Amino acid sequence: RFAQLYNGPDVDGWTTTGFYRIRSHEAVILWAEPWRTQAFATALHEVSHLLTAWHLGPTPLWLNEGLAEHFETLDHQADAFRVSAEHLRTLHSKGPVNLDTLLGLSARTFARDDAERNYASAWALVAFLLDSESGRATFLGLLSAAHTRRCAPVSDVTPLLSRYPGGLEALRTDWLCWIAEQSPA
Repeated sequence: RFAQLYNGPDVDGWTTTGFYRIRSHEAVILWAEPWRTQAFATALHEVSHLLTAWHLGPTPLWLNEGLAEHFETLDHQADAFRVSAEHLRTLHSKGPVNLDTLLGLSARTFARDDAERNYASAWALVAFLLDSESGRATFLGLLSAAHTRRCAPVSDVTPLLSRYPGGLEALRTDWLCWIAEQSPA
């Protein structure tokens, strides 16, 4: 039944285990024994899309997927977010997507051209921003602006991210240093 509902391609050899349909505001999760351990994380990811759409409306893909990837790392037993070892391995081996490129990726490009690296970079940007007081302040400003304009698409958040202390160049430098300092353990 899931395969009939999904009706989309698998990318980069990944098996899709969940998706969100914006038109019907529904998250669909594959529950099958081989993906049992992944089902909870996938549910958090897909429900995150629902919450983002409800509270922020249309957002840039890096933000939407970055939030979803971040929520996927929730350790419900510890009530804390984990660092994504899988994403860090990708980032340490391939490097993150250039920040300017990441901020402008289209839906078509995001999921098809090196999707693994794009998802990892989006996760890392959100996780980095949430990891420090100045990053959280910048991120909160971005989310507040998106919420205020909820019915209008927010496509270019560069001016909002420029509010990071030291501007975009400091954000880029600090983000890259944060990635390098993280251990995939």
